[in-house]
Amino acid sequence: TKAKKNELKAEDLLKKYAVYGVMFRGVASAEGYGEQKPLIKDPNTEQVKSDFFKAFFAEEAYKRYASIVESSMSSTKLSRKVYEVTALLLVDKEALQSYLEKSGIIEGFSNLW
Repeated sequence: TKAKKNELKAEDLLKKYAVYGVMFRGVASAEGYGEQKPLIKDPNTEQVKSDFFKAFFAEEAYKRYASIVESSMSSTKLSRKVYEVTALLLVDKEALQSYLEKSGIIEGFSNLW
């Protein structure tokens, strides 16, 4: 149904934005969790490695690193065709960091010695 397709599209967008945020913007503190700095410190990396990130998001690789907490997703109709969608997401930061290190996007601790 169209409603189910829209829900899946919203889930995909939430996951995409969550992973993007963890990589480039960091995460604000909330409910007992401290602020998290972005995995990618250099703001120019997105442009310098643009081919990698275009493929990462186009091929939906981000889906491997994000999940929506069960029963946390809700939508509110704001106007005729506008909805606000909220959810609690988990991002596997360690796995994402490891993938970015192996892909040469960020340096791991092993490169410091």
